[in-house]
Amino acid sequence: VLSWAASGSSTNNFTVFLNGASYFHFKKMAIKRNGSGTYANTVEIDNGGHNNSFEHCQIFSVPSINTSTTQCPIYHNNTTNAPDSGNLFDQNYIKDGSSSIYLYKSAAGNDYHNMFTNNIIKDGYYYQCYFYYQDRLIFTGNTFKTTGGYTYQYNLFYYCSGGTHVDKNKFLEANGYYI
Repeated sequence: VLSWAASGSSTNNFTVFLNGASYFHFKKMAIKRNGSGTYANTVEIDNGGHNNSFEHCQIFSVPSINTSTTQCPIYHNNTTNAPDSGNLFDQNYIKDGSSSIYLYKSAAGNDYHNMFTNNIIKDGYYYQCYFYYQDRLIFTGNTFKTTGGYTYQYNLFYYCSGGTHVDKNKFLEANGYYI
């Protein structure tokens, strides 16, 4: 178990930070944030991180009632030119946070070929999944479960370029907008 307390400061807002890191593999682990602080991102990949994998893990943030991006189990806000690519999230239980999965690329060159397969995604407050400027995103076989959330909750939001593959996802007990 890797666990780190949520805090009131944006400094070190992660439990695991793969900063330009590649070829790290996490398997059958619990990676969590706990407590009640405003800053509670759990896994962050940035600055050209590629070919990392998370398989059969529990990735939890804290239960959230805000719409910011400071409490996400999986967080990525790439403002560099180095794309994050080939990262795999397979058969994980991803729970809580303001957004359960948040991948945003704002600099030149899109991120590409990140894969989310066969995960259970539960109780993201505002966005269950948010993907922006992601090329060749693979998002298949995932199950959404929501027991509450924001009035206008988005289960799957994506603004992606070519080659995006979204298939065989299930929406159970989901609120708000689906895709």
